[in-house]
Amino acid sequence: MNIPGPSGSSAMFCLGTVVNVYKLWLCVRLEGLDNSHEKWIFCDDDSIQPIGDSAEDHMKLNPPIGFIHHHGTFPKFLEQHLRPDDETGESMLCPAEWFHPISESLRPARNFFKVGQKVEAIDQRSFNGKTCPATIVDTTKSQIQIHFDGWNNGYDIKEPYTTRYVMPVGWSQRNGVEISPPKSGGKSVFTNRKQIRTFVPGP
Repeated sequence: MNIPGPSGSSAMFCLGTVVNVYKLWLCVRLEGLDNSHEKWIFCDDDSIQPIGDSAEDHMKLNPPIGFIHHHGTFPKFLEQHLRPDDETGESMLCPAEWFHPISESLRPARNFFKVGQKVEAIDQRSFNGKTCPATIVDTTKSQIQIHFDGWNNGYDIKEPYTTRYVMPVGWSQRNGVEISPPKSGGKSVFTNRKQIRTFVPGP
């Protein structure tokens, strides 16, 4: 599949390979770099795109910044990674019909989040298949700052308010995903669900 390079720019797509699947998420490796360039994303993330079958489509792919091989070998590198499976002869390209990104019309028109609201969030730096209880601690016109309950502020993350890594309270239970309890001196503080204010973005 096509995936943005390390810079995150959607203008430069590189070759990505699905190396793991867990429930709603894919772990995608950016080919041509070491294994530290793997990330977990939702299966319908709009940052990934199918790769066409033609040689012209393949020529649109770029070596990622930090490509560990000589750039002159990139065409051969692509040929090796895009060829059909040696045993079955089946194409290794993800079918185009698997890609159904969320419509822009469904995205909130503005940032409705408020400081103090409780959410469930994913820590992309140490994803373990679980979500975490979290709190919105700051907002701007375009971003939110998320604090993982029970952890120090050094673990806070900033995301666009349209991020897919923040969900309303109860999302994990409805989707069969385990949630990690927050920590406070080694003990869970996630004991009274009545204290949690569920947040659902407004229209």
